[in-house]
Amino acid sequence: MIFSLFAALAFAPFAPTESYDCVLDAPVAASTAEGGQSSKIGLPESMLRFTMAIDRSPGGISARIDWPENPFQIAGSFKGIPTGPGATAFLALSGGPCMFTEQACMAVIHFVEQADKTAKVIISPVALTRDSKTNVRTPFAVVAAGRCTRQGTAK
Repeated sequence: MIFSLFAALAFAPFAPTESYDCVLDAPVAASTAEGGQSSKIGLPESMLRFTMAIDRSPGGISARIDWPENPFQIAGSFKGIPTGPGATAFLALSGGPCMFTEQACMAVIHFVEQADKTAKVIISPVALTRDSKTNVRTPFAVVAAGRCTRQGTAK
């Protein structure tokens, strides 16, 4: 009886790791200062491409992001939390150098699978600006949205 239970658990189907090729649209910066405006952040298209592998195992959800250019400092492996069916959020922390902050970097990655074997992704790095005359720092919002295609499927 115990052997049967062990065998059933040992051979239970696990969700495989799914890998995606991702591309972001130009990131958008929105100022939080009074009268702030939104503007696109001009980055070369090559800097907006990365791969992501999502693993949903009994031990939890994890993601591995491979991004040679890594402008938001999110390359690496991270634990995730489910935010809905097929939706996962990750928090990436890095010591820098950072594109949007002066010291350590942080970004939230929200990944949502779609029925057509693609996924939508939003990356929101923490950002601040500094007025060089007054030395006052102000936070601002950066959002980079994009689409990912599961590897092994037609693009």
